[in-house]
Amino acid sequence: MSADPAGAQGHHVTVMVRVRPMQPRELTHDNAVEVVQDKEVVVFKPDAEFASTYDCVLGVQSTQDDIYLHVQDSVISAAAGYNATVFAYGQTGTGKTYTMMGPPGVDLAAAATTGPPVRGQASPIWEPLGVIPRALADLFKRMAKEEMRGVRVVLTASYCEIYQDRLYDLLKPYKKGMGGRDPADMQRRKALLEVREDKSGNTYIPSLLCVKVSDLQGVLTLLAKGARHRAVRHTEMNATSSRSHAILQVTVEQWPPAQGTGKGKQSLVIRSKINFVDLAGSERWDTKMVPQDGGQINEMTAINSSLSALATVVAALTSRRKHIPYRDSKLTHLLQDSLGGNCRTYVIATISGSQESFEETVSTLKFADRARAIGNNAVVNVSRDLGSVLALKEREITRLRELLASFMGGGGQNPMLATSSNAKEDGAAQNHMSSDSIHLTDETAQLLEELQTLRHA
Repeated sequence: MSADPAGAQGHHVTVMVRVRPMQPRELTHDNAVEVVQDKEVVVFKPDAEFASTYDCVLGVQSTQDDIYLHVQDSVISAAAGYNATVFAYGQTGTGKTYTMMGPPGVDLAAAATTGPPVRGQASPIWEPLGVIPRALADLFKRMAKEEMRGVRVVLTASYCEIYQDRLYDLLKPYKKGMGGRDPADMQRRKALLEVREDKSGNTYIPSLLCVKVSDLQGVLTLLAKGARHRAVRHTEMNATSSRSHAILQVTVEQWPPAQGTGKGKQSLVIRSKINFVDLAGSERWDTKMVPQDGGQINEMTAINSSLSALATVVAALTSRRKHIPYRDSKLTHLLQDSLGGNCRTYVIATISGSQESFEETVSTLKFADRARAIGNNAVVNVSRDLGSVLALKEREITRLRELLASFMGGGGQNPMLATSSNAKEDGAAQNHMSSDSIHLTDETAQLLEELQTLRHA
């Protein structure tokens, strides 16, 4: 397990602000944003002004590497056994997807083939890549070092989107036997998913495809595949505007070498997760706009509604209300752990430098202010290795079988041996259902396979 990142982050949500350069269509408007000493941002227009401080403010000259360095602790935290979440929030067209993934059409396949450059060296392929590819490369590098220390590491990835408050799997988007990509029929053929909670109150998604990933190339290939299925639309603010909230989750399981000897031998499992959340952007309703179909209106309504639910949850947490309305939307339900729970959370608030966007920019910064006041309670997720528990039971059953055989004179199969075998199966089943050992979801089949591997390791 990697060293714990400096507890310097404290317990509050870490908030960074990134200012997007003004686009050609905005050049008829004055600049309205000033960055002061890398931690304060001032937004102004002739008759109003708003200023606030954050953990970091990155101006228009900031690079993709600059922003990653400020959220790198999320990867260090996940490697150390903490849950972590990085999410981008802001008005549509302010660079959320660019910050998280990279520019439209970014070549993830080429990036996977070449691998990340050594720090300080230029790489035309990696230079435009966003937080997610860089974090995945960093995570695999750190896990490779753990494996060299004798730690057994397993990583799994899932990728989903929330579109019009409906949850879909980006890696397995269509219902069985309903392939093809006819745009007029795609939405009907998508398989709907639901958010559930286990006995410990942890959220999970039954039937969400979780894929084991063994290297950077594999996970970037999955990322590219999922990104192709994400809902996008041309809007006034952005030619390729994301119309859904996308959530990539990578689960990290680490089995350090067992400690002790003999019957006192102890083995632990550290199981953490890191979420990357690219939120759809808030959008100002233009009453003069006449959409070509009702789909765009429905999208705008759903996006603004879910972001409003997110703002309500943040407000409830900062005002310390007894009831937090996580269940008001699928977005807040899924982010329940990340907001006020067992997680280290990093928010990237993206804003435009144009005076035209003054109201939306102030709204984004006020959200960032409230988010920064949220207190999380992150702990290292460590428990006894379920595989080791099963191994102990198997050894005990073997001992009892040998003892019974000696009592019976060793002749033939004794009916009690079958009882012992059933006890073994029952014990395994009970351990599979133990939410204290490992957070179990509908990944049961995958976990069974993992435990079978452990038995023969």
